[in-house]
Amino acid sequence: MIRRSKDFKITRNFWLVLLLCSIGIFFIIMGIDAYIHPSVKVQWTTATEVDVLGFNLMRSEYPSNEGIVQVNKDLILAKGSSIEGAHYQFVDNEVSAGKSYTYLLQELSYTLEITDLEKINVEINQKGFPAILAGLAFMIGSFIVPNVNRQKT
Repeated sequence: MIRRSKDFKITRNFWLVLLLCSIGIFFIIMGIDAYIHPSVKVQWTTATEVDVLGFNLMRSEYPSNEGIVQVNKDLILAKGSSIEGAHYQFVDNEVSAGKSYTYLLQELSYTLEITDLEKINVEINQKGFPAILAGLAFMIGSFIVPNVNRQKT
């Protein structure tokens, strides 16, 4: 049988420590996730889409341009028309932090003609460290702040 001490009580400091620790853990998890799973979001907008079936997004390592691969598994189907364009985005989760890539957007027509539209270079930075540091600061602060308010008896 567990007995509770008569001197034990949950104070505001306990809840403050719990809150700050929870915020710290959240930031640390988000930072680790950003570090382990970097991604690139490629967005483009068309003005019009005459005879456009869809788009493919190609990726290669920069600056060598070796190992060019199609990033999208399936064709990104056109949403626009001959009088109206559309906005598109694709998230590439198959990248590594610290590397650079070249992305090439290709347009596929109804006649299966492929046209290279635009090429961009992207550098994947090591992200996540600021969030991890913020999380650690919250964790450390959770033990310092309550002790500052403690009165000597």
